[in-house]
Amino acid sequence: MIFKKLTLEEQTLANCLMSGILLTAGLFLEHLLMLEPCSLCLVQRFWFLVCGAFAYTALIHNPRYGIYPLLTIIASLAGAGYAIWHLALQFNIAQAMSCSPPISYLVSSPDQLLQVIWDTFKGNTGCNTRYWILPIPAWALAGFLLIGMNAAIQLKKIING
Repeated sequence: MIFKKLTLEEQTLANCLMSGILLTAGLFLEHLLMLEPCSLCLVQRFWFLVCGAFAYTALIHNPRYGIYPLLTIIASLAGAGYAIWHLALQFNIAQAMSCSPPISYLVSSPDQLLQVIWDTFKGNTGCNTRYWILPIPAWALAGFLLIGMNAAIQLKKIING
């Protein structure tokens, strides 16, 4: 695996870049291809942002501290969980209770924003619309797994000295 040959600093930079590239891809899909993201997509973007923030903080502070890869692993697992749930909804493995109104309506007031946050945890947000052969949440899942795997290799290097 290529991640094993990199230094800790290079691995941290790779996590930071992967997070940034995946966030940029989400913005590209939203603003240039005009695909309206559902709330589950936005939550996955949040977890990519958290993974990138931990990697960036590690680069600034010290990539040799084991807390940063550990936090990155936790954030990537949370994001992967949302991606798996999103895929389950898209392939009708899990049934959402209903589709929510568009995000622009839901975030128009603080009360509705709290409802969006609650709905993402209940799993009744967003329709099960799929684009392309490989759905967008599958790409997000692959990104979370790459980031998490890289962070796990980093953590192993730090523990082994």
